[in-house]
Parts: sequence; structure tokens; C-alpha cells
Amino acid sequence: MMEYKKVVTVTPARLGDTIFTLPALHLFKKANPDVQFDVITTTPLSAAVIKNNPYFDNIYSQPNMAELEKCKDYYDLAINIHDSDYARQCFETLNATTVGPYALCETEHTARLAHNFIRNFFAKDYIDEEQHYQLFPTDTDRNKVKSVLAEQGVNLETDLLIGAHIGCHGLARKRTRLFKKSVHKKVWPLTSYMKLFEELKGQYKNLKFVITGSKEEEKLGEEFQSKYPEIINLINKTSIQEMVSLIDLLKVYVTPDTGALHVACATNTNVVALFGPTFPLRSGPFPQADNRIILQEKVISELPVERVVNTIKTFVE
Repeated sequence: MMEYKKVVTVTPARLGDTIFTLPALHLFKKANPDVQFDVITTTPLSAAVIKNNPYFDNIYSQPNMAELEKCKDYYDLAINIHDSDYARQCFETLNATTVGPYALCETEHTARLAHNFIRNFFAKDYIDEEQHYQLFPTDTDRNKVKSVLAEQGVNLETDLLIGAHIGCHGLARKRTRLFKKSVHKKVWPLTSYMKLFEELKGQYKNLKFVITGSKEEEKLGEEFQSKYPEIINLINKTSIQEMVSLIDLLKVYVTPDTGALHVACATNTNVVALFGPTFPLRSGPFPQADNRIILQEKVISELPVERVVNTIKTFVE
């Protein structure tokens, strides 16, 4: 491998895909601390994921090719950590020698594949004991979340705080179409989340139930809250770093196979991951842990509410 002093990479576009790359990119910097390591973000969402990240020397948000042309021949090496048309166009414009991408596999977690790719190329002699996701909320993020919860009457000392993410990226895409359907093969039905809340509030008098989601799930959240005004609806009301801070305060977080699951895995919160036909080995909780439970049915709507309730109870009682 050539000697390199200035290295650049490009993030994926989506939340979960960006988080998958973090252990690998952090490994690169830890193994090569003297190398200037810069990152180009593909979307505002990926920029939000790496906000405050100390492993990157410079972060450039969605530059156009004219801007990148000014940096032509500046970088010794480009790491194609997640292949895309935009990434390839960036590297071609920068005229940097490129390494990657790596091959995906249904039976190996994407984060592990990325980590192995970086280790094999750049860190064979480095022992990495921190193969987990790291996001970097500030005290401002944490204090804002605590303030919002306090306004909703939450007592963090005595209340049982349980959260649920009620959508996914694919559902958001569907709702931009003409008929705006509110169902997706990866998402547990809204009626199931409602039954989950009913069951939990019947068993835990100090329950405070928080729902999260993206802008496209706002209508679902409104429907949920119209029936149960006592829930705390934070859909589209937190940044990524605030979401980390929120999940960190929960006792349990229930989420489908979507970006919120991977945000949750950057915390120590107990996670109940709901899977349908997608592959947990590829996109499930990372790393695997006793407090990250996967519940799966081929048709996710057939996943029983009772099974989710019983799993939550193992963390509460």
C-alpha cells in the first residue's frame, strides 16, 4: 500500500448505512492517527450522523463537483466505504487513488464487513476493542431532550420511560407517492403499537410512552395521539444527536429494521428490534448483545403484541 498523508471518504446517503460505516472509519483514524482524514457527506442526514465526530479532521457537506475541482490532486487516497454514483463522481473529480468498495453479504453484518475491509487494508496490526457505533451528542442536545420531557410531565427518577419508533425509511418513501399508504413490510402496524401501549399501561402505572419517527410518520403519530392523548409524541421533533440523547434515557426502545434501530445501538438502552422479511444478520443490532433482542416473523404484522410485551417485561422486572 502506498504511503498516504491525506485521505478522504464519502458517506452513504441514508441514516442506517452511514452508521454502519462508523466503526470502520473510526478504526482507520485510530490506526492512522497522523493521517489527515476528511469526509464528504452525501446528504444532510448523513451530515447529522457525523456531527461533532472527533475522528474526522474536516467535514464537507454535500459539495458540488465545481467545489471539489479546486481540491484536485490534494488527496493521496480515497476510501470508497459505500459505493454510489455520487461517491465515484467525487473521487474522479478529486483524481485520488481509490480503494474499495467491499462486497456485501446477506449472512454477515454490513458494519462487520466494512470494519474488516478497513482492517485488512489499513489496520492489520491494530487491535480494535471498540467495534461499536459512536455518536456524539452535546450537553445542549441532552439538556434539550430533558427539558422537552419535563414539559411533558416526565419524572426521570420515578417514571418508566419506554419508546417506540413507528415508521421506517421505506414507509416514508411510500407516503410520498400518490396514494400515501401507511403500511410497509418492515413496519409493525400502528394498531399493534396501540395494543402494545394498552397492555403496558395496564401493567405499569408509572409508564410514560414516547413515540418517534420521521416527518413522513407525523400523520401516524397524530392518529396514535388522537386515541391516546397521554402518549408523548416526538415524531419529527428531534435531531439525530437529540434522538441519541432521548433513547439513552429510555428503559426500552422498540423499533423496526430502520435507522432508529442503529441509533439506539449507539446507546446502552435495552432494544427490542422487530423484523419482518429482512435479514437481521445483515442489518440487525450491532454488535449483538444480551440487551438487544430480535423478534422476527416473515410477515411482520403477524408478530404478536404479547411477544413484544413479554420481551419488554424481561428488561423492566
